[in-house]
Amino acid sequence: MPMDDTTHDAAEAAAEFDGLAEECDECERRDREVRDYGWAVLCPDCLGDANPRSDYEDRRDEFVAACLPDLRRDRLYQKEDVSKGIEAAPEAFCRLMRGENFGKVIVEF
Repeated sequence: MPMDDTTHDAAEAAAEFDGLAEECDECERRDREVRDYGWAVLCPDCLGDANPRSDYEDRRDEFVAACLPDLRRDRLYQKEDVSKGIEAAPEAFCRLMRGENFGKVIVEF
């Protein structure tokens, strides 16, 4: 069922009342559909417009030039969130989706 303004206002009021609502960083919308993604708190509408991976794409060469010497000397490394065994895979995936991981998620077999 599509939400009209009345339905949206009621949902927003209910979310604010029970304290579960987040506020969107972009449009300041506050209701239960707003989610914290770790890198931003966004509503579904603003999430569609956000692409954090391309914000600095034009500076990629500058980054590579600055980091390559440290990478070659093993002074720069990727953090890894390692889980062991196939039985750990579902929980590792859930942590990843909730944004509770740090660095690269790896499941070792």
